[in-house]
Order: sequence, then C-alpha cells, then structure tokens
Amino acid sequence: MAITILAENEDRFASKWLTENYEMLSQAAKYVIEAAKEVYRLYFQNLNFINTSHFKIKTWGAGRYQIINSMKEEGVEIGTDEIKALEEANRKLGEKIRERLYPLGFLR
Repeated sequence: MAITILAENEDRFASKWLTENYEMLSQAAKYVIEAAKEVYRLYFQNLNFINTSHFKIKTWGAGRYQIINSMKEEGVEIGTDEIKALEEANRKLGEKIRERLYPLGFLR
C-alpha cells in the first residue's frame, strides 16, 4: 500500500497555489502550513505502521480527517504533539478569520 500511495504523485492545484503564493499568506496561515507539513512528514515516515485501509486511504492525496485519525488510532498514536500543534495553529487562524468576517462585509 505504501508504494502505491507514494507512486501516485500528481500535481494538485492547492499545493501548487500555496507554493507559488506562500509569501502572500499571513503569519497565522504560514504556521498552519508548517505544522501540517510536520504532521504529513510523520505520516509518510510511519506509513507502514498505519492502518490505511481502515480509513480508506488509497492515494497520497488523502484528506486531513483520514490522516489525522489514522495517526490517532489506538495502538498507533503517532505524532500526538505535532497534531496538537496543528490544531492550535488552526484555532489561531480561525480566530483571525472570524474577527474579520463582519468588518470586511462577509457577514452582516
């Protein structure tokens, strides 16, 4: 399974856009990206220990839910601190976005 996941490496729009526009992002968004990179690095380093079939992970483009929950699965528990750091970075970015929704006119 690990070889299949790594072999199906394709360009993805979001990844390409983030790479090309990284400098335009806020510091809070950059923290999320860097924390996510660390989680994904650990995920791929430990791919042989993760029950990918249980979470229906079949390609390298698995979603955040699949990856986080596969790493938190009982008996695996990989990257606990890194996942907490990602969740905290997401929380801080969410706060920053929420405080700007009304002033920018997205919500009234």
